[in-house]
Amino acid sequence: MKYFINKQFLIIFILIVMFFPFTLFASEIRLDANKVEIKTNEQFIVDVIVYADEPVNALEGKIVFNTDILDLKEIRDGNSSINFWIEKPHLTLESGIIFSGITPGGFTGVNNNLFSIIFEAKQNGIANIKVDSIKALKNDGLGTEENMTYRDTVIVVKKGDSNIHKEILEDDILPEPFNPIVTSSPSLFEDKYFVVFNTQDKDSGISYYEIKENKYKYLSFFSLWKVVESPYVLSDQSLRSHIFIRAVDNNNNIRIAEIVPAYPLVWYEYLVYWFIIVGILCIVLYFVLKIWKIKKL
Repeated sequence: MKYFINKQFLIIFILIVMFFPFTLFASEIRLDANKVEIKTNEQFIVDVIVYADEPVNALEGKIVFNTDILDLKEIRDGNSSINFWIEKPHLTLESGIIFSGITPGGFTGVNNNLFSIIFEAKQNGIANIKVDSIKALKNDGLGTEENMTYRDTVIVVKKGDSNIHKEILEDDILPEPFNPIVTSSPSLFEDKYFVVFNTQDKDSGISYYEIKENKYKYLSFFSLWKVVESPYVLSDQSLRSHIFIRAVDNNNNIRIAEIVPAYPLVWYEYLVYWFIIVGILCIVLYFVLKIWKIKKL
């Protein structure tokens, strides 16, 4: 009897050893919902998580869902394991939510968050949220594709009531500091100077970037911000302007970075600048005196 138990234990142990590497250590992308049953008009979050058995430095994929039951409200990519989005996660009518990005050096481990999706239930029913396709490349210098399994999620939507739950994000933290770089390349933009920039926001994620260029730093207040993407070809190819780039997150927190001119203006070129400043002061003084005289009367 003792021999039989030991033999049975040995068989189970061998089976576990045989299948353990394939089940536990297989790279996977999964959809983690913060709840599995909700009411109509209620919101919930689905996190897109990657387990990478080996370092992965590039990912692209697509997520689909029942558009008749669920409504996409927001996508948050703050605190993402992806450093540079080639195509930020967004909804297309034809393909669902698509995304692609890279992380130099790669990432590995169990809980690598790519982004989070906020849905709102429109009507009752069973909603399937699925990973429709995914392509991952190993960080091996060869672009070897990593085989990944999928884990989808199912949400049960029941008839709602008046207590509607919204997923409110509180974010008063600025995007992380960043250092834009001005460079040029014979193979890019006809060898013109361009600026490269990127930062992250760990809470709500970066919404957009803006830029302004001005030769007179303290007159840049009157310049308009321009929405741009990195890389951006500079308007002032002489590199004599102050360059300001601001990163705006999804909760309108702003971080500004400045690049000083490579070839700043010489002293006599600031004469125009001072004429403008003196002119503005004279105009302000004129109106102040005029108002003061009117009040005296």
